[in-house]
Amino acid sequence: MVELARELPEVEESTWYRTPALKVTGKGFARLRGEADGGLVVMCTVDCTKC
Repeated sequence: MVELARELPEVEESTWYRTPALKVTGKGFARLRGEADGGLVVMCTVDCTKC
């Protein structure tokens, strides 16, 4: 996932809640959590104006 995300514009590797994360312009959209915590978290919004 990280390799794919690096190809997106303005994506940077960082941390979020002390875990590895991916951010765009400083805002997190994905972070890796430990298996005990539940794995991968991906944050996104849905643009309902195009639904």
